[in-house]
Amino acid sequence: MTIPKHCKMAEITKDIEGLRGHLVLLSLVPEPQLTQAQRRWRGWFVHTLLSAARHYSDARFVILQQIASKQTPEGGAPLPILDFGEYIDDCVSSLNRLCMCAKRLKAEVPSFEEFLRKHINAAENLRIIRNEQEHLYNKIGSADDSGPIVFVVAGDENGIELRNKQLAFSDIYELIEAAFVAIVPLFPNFDPSSKPNQRGVPSISGSMSITVNDA
Repeated sequence: MTIPKHCKMAEITKDIEGLRGHLVLLSLVPEPQLTQAQRRWRGWFVHTLLSAARHYSDARFVILQQIASKQTPEGGAPLPILDFGEYIDDCVSSLNRLCMCAKRLKAEVPSFEEFLRKHINAAENLRIIRNEQEHLYNKIGSADDSGPIVFVVAGDENGIELRNKQLAFSDIYELIEAAFVAIVPLFPNFDPSSKPNQRGVPSISGSMSITVNDA
């Protein structure tokens, strides 16, 4: 396991949290231009994108924690990096589901077709390591059982590693940001250039007024 000395995971710049909040508000109003099925899978796509982005950010955070950690007075060494594998595992799984959804709907959603065409290499690299993750149980204990069997930071710190497969951080980052760009056209009243909202518990507030006319 590599203990990182540098963080080579770029910070996400898209307002994915804000898009989720916008989606929640839209659930309260009719959208006659969309079918019920379109509203359902659009919501699922945003939910899954949010999951990928949050787990990516959590993985990035533990790398930063590890870099900043210092030996304790008792001589112990903090290892926040041990949580890295859990976060990046969920990120890879969510991101793979997004790519599969885009493939299924590319004929219906032009921005999904463009997403797949422009990011074909990153998507293929993701697919390869996701397949390794999915079928890992078949190789545990076999003659071909070598390399890390949970996701770890690769030796060059430029990506992740699972057994003999690697995926660059830049590929993960590219796909998350591009997936945001692909889904935003389905939210015409959302500003895609808005600054990223902070992660937190969503809430809804509102007001109502009543006008009384004299008879």
